[in-house]
Amino acid sequence: MSNLEENDIVSKIKEFQDNYYSKNKKNIFFKKNQKLDCATQVCSAFPIEYLISQTFYIIPNTNKIFFDYIVFKLFANKDNYSQIVDSIFVLLKQSFESFENFELYMNIDSFTVSAFERYKDVLIEFCNKCILHKTSFANNMKCLYLCNVPKTIDVILKSLKPFMEKQVYNKLSFCDENTSLELIKQFHSYRDQDCV
Repeated sequence: MSNLEENDIVSKIKEFQDNYYSKNKKNIFFKKNQKLDCATQVCSAFPIEYLISQTFYIIPNTNKIFFDYIVFKLFANKDNYSQIVDSIFVLLKQSFESFENFELYMNIDSFTVSAFERYKDVLIEFCNKCILHKTSFANNMKCLYLCNVPKTIDVILKSLKPFMEKQVYNKLSFCDENTSLELIKQFHSYRDQDCV
């Protein structure tokens, strides 16, 4: 892979995907399988640690943690769910070393009900690991901010609710369009600085 130092991870992956789809005509049916195959191919071209670091990271010197679904969906697949979950655990523990609580910001732009079905297993794995390790993540979470909230959020939350602890569900907060734009711009600038 050329020039990992470039800052725009999404552009780099999309360029890789375009190349993939130019060689493998996009399926009209069986799109899910092809998306997962493409995600697997992305992981063979980009180091998984790098992809995870571009998806889930702590804003330096703060208790703010950012998750970017836009990057996550480009590489996440069943073969790397455990590694993703393990990395998230390490990051949350790092945050607790400096702060008693944390704020989680999630860019869920383009997240859909079908995306929930596609990635439900990684959520289940994360929840099971929390139970197994008796974590206090739900208690330590100060707020869960959702940015770029899709119009189908009510349906999505209905699907997510069985997997969420009640106290996490009660900490949900929706950011409006302008706030989402500003927060994501700010958080991406930290990520991009870290890549230089």
